[in-house]
Amino acid sequence: MDYEAYTMEEFERYFQTLQRDQYFPRLGKVFKTDKYFYFLDMGTGKIAQVDKDVYLVLKLLFETNNDFKKLTTICLTNRKLKKTLAKICLAVEEQHVLSAAPFEEIQGKAMYLESMLENEISSIILEVTERCNLRCNYCIYHSKHQSYREFGNKNMSIALAKKAIDFLASYSKCNKEIYIGFYGGEPLINFPLIKQSIKYAKNLFNDQKITFSMTTNATLLTEEIADFLVANEMSIIISLDGPKDIHNQNRVFINQEGSFTSTLKGVENLIKAYCKQKIEPNFGFNMVITNAYNQKIYDEIYDLFNSIKNLPENFAVTLGGVNHDPHDYEYILPQSLAEIELLKSIDTPMFLWHDKKQKKLRNDEPLYTKGAYNQGLLRVHKRIMSDYPLQVYGMQGCCAPGVRRLYVTTEGNFNICEKVGNIPSLGNIDDGFDLENIKKYYFDDYLSEVKKYCQNCWAVNLCGLCYTNCYDSNGMHFKYRHLACMEERALLEESLIRYHKIFEENPYALEYLNEIEIT
Repeated sequence: MDYEAYTMEEFERYFQTLQRDQYFPRLGKVFKTDKYFYFLDMGTGKIAQVDKDVYLVLKLLFETNNDFKKLTTICLTNRKLKKTLAKICLAVEEQHVLSAAPFEEIQGKAMYLESMLENEISSIILEVTERCNLRCNYCIYHSKHQSYREFGNKNMSIALAKKAIDFLASYSKCNKEIYIGFYGGEPLINFPLIKQSIKYAKNLFNDQKITFSMTTNATLLTEEIADFLVANEMSIIISLDGPKDIHNQNRVFINQEGSFTSTLKGVENLIKAYCKQKIEPNFGFNMVITNAYNQKIYDEIYDLFNSIKNLPENFAVTLGGVNHDPHDYEYILPQSLAEIELLKSIDTPMFLWHDKKQKKLRNDEPLYTKGAYNQGLLRVHKRIMSDYPLQVYGMQGCCAPGVRRLYVTTEGNFNICEKVGNIPSLGNIDDGFDLENIKKYYFDDYLSEVKKYCQNCWAVNLCGLCYTNCYDSNGMHFKYRHLACMEERALLEESLIRYHKIFEENPYALEYLNEIEIT
């Protein structure tokens, strides 16, 4: 078709047809590096390098919800503007872009849920104690937190732990590998239960491989405990926020003394146990990043890890932000001028540090930021792509409730995972799964609510957000989620830019992502 013969009125009608009476900016996203301009198509997942004129036209249409009258504000002659619009129309015809299906159906796993819960549970996480010997300043159980709640005093009983392990054995028949995690509070406060649980599980499971895991502040990690954990191949995550002065700003004991020295002693005891037993180290770190972290602090953290002898060769560090008290946030349309202005305040100094540091290194030394750095790149690298637009949409980063990470509290209640708090329960150890509750809250209510917002989002097929920040104790509370959605879009846009900067310099430098799974 000779699109260059179109009048501006015909182009406008054509683009209105593409819009389908929906929000036009959902159809894609433009972004740029220092060298080139790009367009991501939401429906197909295709990313194309485009010229500057195409970039400017699409950017304006996305930011104004397809307002053709605003095209006159772009410094293009009428002839050049029509030529650019014709080029976009031709791409629609040949590449099937800007043609995403209306957001009407969300693909979940509710139809298979009952069967999955009966046969495919892969892990349980035991809340072995509600108690903790620290009072971290950003913890939700700290008096400085807006939703302050007292620490509990309950320990999980061995009888309950055994019932939970029996439950896993009964409902994991289709899995060759299963996982048992220990969580708190501080799990080592109830170390005797951990020992008994491991012994019980090893006697119970014969045909399935068991992996044990634990998250700990390591302040109670004695040589004796470390020897036991290493001998039983425990996968351990240690909470460490950086060097002494940084760590001790927030991770303090009940008497407000810093915990760094005790945590580092626990790390040393663990390393010593691996060396004694001649076992390859298998532990990593969890680090909470606050707004105060800057380039200097990231350098100091790098120096700290380099100073610890015999760390695992490729130790992993999980980097996360402070778990702020959930609060209502008004919904802002994606790519609107209001969102663009707000996102200017979102800063990611960690990625800037990673890029600069990696360039200075003369070898392939992995940086402790690599895990967080790779997550965004993986979303781009392993995105869903097709020649024609997808007709249904998925549930972003949501797992099948109860299947992947079943959290069992000290009282035997089932939660969706260890990351969520006071939200609707999945059931309990005595009565089993509450299928009616799960289907209502985590499928029917969730899918109905999420559709209102995801239908407007260009990042819906890249998104990694899950059920976190979507509920309160009464059910759906999506106003908690809106800020997280904007932050996710900001992260994904930055990931698109970083990915293509790397690709421009050396496409082969991204091949390592083929070997990494998205988590």
